[in-house]
Amino acid sequence: MADSIDIPDVSKEAENKRPSRAYRNYVLVILTLVYAFNFVDRQIIGILSPFIKEDLGLDDAQLGWLKGFAFALLYTIVGIPIAWLADRYNRVNIIGISLTLWSGFTALSGFAASFWQLAILRVGVGIGEAGGSPPSHSILSDLFDKTERAKALAFYSLGIPFGIMTAYFAAAFFLDGGSADWRIVMISVGLPGVVLAILLKLTVKEPARAKVANGPQQMDFTISVKRLLKIPTWWGMCLGISFGSFGNYAISTWIIDFYVRIHPDMPIH
Repeated sequence: MADSIDIPDVSKEAENKRPSRAYRNYVLVILTLVYAFNFVDRQIIGILSPFIKEDLGLDDAQLGWLKGFAFALLYTIVGIPIAWLADRYNRVNIIGISLTLWSGFTALSGFAASFWQLAILRVGVGIGEAGGSPPSHSILSDLFDKTERAKALAFYSLGIPFGIMTAYFAAAFFLDGGSADWRIVMISVGLPGVVLAILLKLTVKEPARAKVANGPQQMDFTISVKRLLKIPTWWGMCLGISFGSFGNYAISTWIIDFYVRIHPDMPIH
């Protein structure tokens, strides 16, 4: 039978020191926008895929590397050490630096002249995006108590559909009528993220970390991992989300290519 994890209540003193509701909601909106930009820059290459393929003379295998492995190679790994840093250092700075990195690499992708240049830039996007969610979750957990945390995280999750929607709208806006190309779209969706990073740094303060009453302040990393590995539901959750993501990302990154190929008369200029 799996070990249960007891989560002590946060002290009343920490609860009383929480910022105003208006400020907490503002931070929630900013972090949700950051999360939306995370998915804009992640999704945009799949939307622009046919244009990139024609311009750079790529094949499907190379497109697959750009959409999948080049991005995911370090994205799936770097998130763990960044989460470790988020438990110990300024989380606002981590998010700001990460947002600047992935947005900057997205904008620079508009200047790529070959498969390898674009692949390196996509790796950079993956590294940057790994620093978005872990510190954001940590900040929201400190700003909202246990009676509001689920609602806050649910609102934060709206960044996913909003980001994907924005990526499609941005591509349609800039490509409508053939007045721009995929490079302009990359630059146009990347640069606003840098501006948002500056706004984040100037207006959001690092919140005080909630002190746990009658409990350890920081559990050792290896102990945390061992306890998680003993929980069957944790395994089920991770496997379910992973397999679901495989399918969802495969569809979302190839759907535009699919439509272009079953509708060969569809102009891509």
